[in-house]
Amino acid sequence: MLSLKAAKTEMKQRLMGRIATPGAHTTVLPDVMLYRRNAVEKPRNCLYKPMIVYFAQGRKAATQGEGEVFFDENELLIVAIDYPTTTTLLEASEAKPSLAVSVDLDMNLIGQLAQATPYATLAENERSAALMTQPIDADMLDAFLRLITVLERPEEAPVLGPMIIKEIHFRLLRGPNGEYLRNLHSYGTQKNHVALAVSWLRTNFKSAFRVEELAEKVHMSASTFHRHFKKITSLSPVQFQKRLRLHEAQRLMLAEDFGIAEVCDAVGYENIAQFTREYKRLFGDPPRRDMMRWKQMEAPLGVSE
Repeated sequence: MLSLKAAKTEMKQRLMGRIATPGAHTTVLPDVMLYRRNAVEKPRNCLYKPMIVYFAQGRKAATQGEGEVFFDENELLIVAIDYPTTTTLLEASEAKPSLAVSVDLDMNLIGQLAQATPYATLAENERSAALMTQPIDADMLDAFLRLITVLERPEEAPVLGPMIIKEIHFRLLRGPNGEYLRNLHSYGTQKNHVALAVSWLRTNFKSAFRVEELAEKVHMSASTFHRHFKKITSLSPVQFQKRLRLHEAQRLMLAEDFGIAEVCDAVGYENIAQFTREYKRLFGDPPRRDMMRWKQMEAPLGVSE
């Protein structure tokens, strides 16, 4: 196995050779994406899904509540739950583009591996976050490097790729955030109840709800639910739903050319004035001005590594 330094160099070279153009690129494995950016850009708004990202070259930041998470070639980014965020690419150029690879997290696989490995369940007062980083180690980077290598062999990728993805999940569970992920997806824990609530909000973001009713739905008291929800997401349930609505509204206006009245109905707003006010508060500009700004950017909204 290569040293950590040599593996980082090899990863950059393979990604540079495989991704010739800027943007997000699908692969023969549906759970794996590759990314390249040739220039620093304005912040992008997107809905992250559960995944693990290795940023092989460059540096990036993602918002979490009122704070930010930073990551580069020395760290993995772990997205534990669906999460609306704003990402900012901090380092990229034609000569030294940003390069990244993402692997979707399979919660069923995490559950299976958690049962098969002898680790204790986390105490409920341990760390909680939607976005986390951890140092990249030689074993994990070796797995990512083998995954990139097998993508270059179409006849092998469908068979060997899922095996390597399973190994990546296994190593993630053995890492510093492993027990938190195990706890998050172990039925009956308070963190799992929050994960179920996030899933419900993701599916029903346009529907009005009461926090007390959602807490009851996931079998928690309202006060306990609110406290744990904010600890994991850095947002209240109402704030989380609002960001889901506004991120989707922005995507619909740009990608599908929805008008303001049409998009209000699509994401659950009954009052255009309220929608415009909350949109400006989150994104900095009212909807029409924001659309003009985004349409000057080269890549579609919502695509971000």
